[in-house]
Amino acid sequence: MNIRAGDWVTGHTGKGELVHGYVASIDTFQGTIAIQVTDSDHEAAIGKEISLPNRAVRRLPEESIDREEDLLALIDLALATYDEPWFTELSSKLSALRSQARRQELRRAALSARNRLGSRFAN
Repeated sequence: MNIRAGDWVTGHTGKGELVHGYVASIDTFQGTIAIQVTDSDHEAAIGKEISLPNRAVRRLPEESIDREEDLLALIDLALATYDEPWFTELSSKLSALRSQARRQELRRAALSARNRLGSRFAN
């Protein structure tokens, strides 16, 4: 299992709580991974950094990074680590994601029906 700082991971705490986030740091001596939690079934854990044993963590495929919140969290990490190329890459992905969302919204607006007075109503 080749997990590095910045990788998206999922895991279970000792209490069985499911967490999803990115790797903030790895302690090879202790055999633990510090995760910045972006989503969890235990709401109090969201936004906090928790430490889990290596065996409790699974790396997520890269293509699963498709939510704006996740990209924003990674951009924060790139800024904190002064990683300019990664920041640029993530910013481009965020821009593309927002552009795609705008295009979809415009497409929905164009397809919505209008009455004779020009008011819209949903189909």
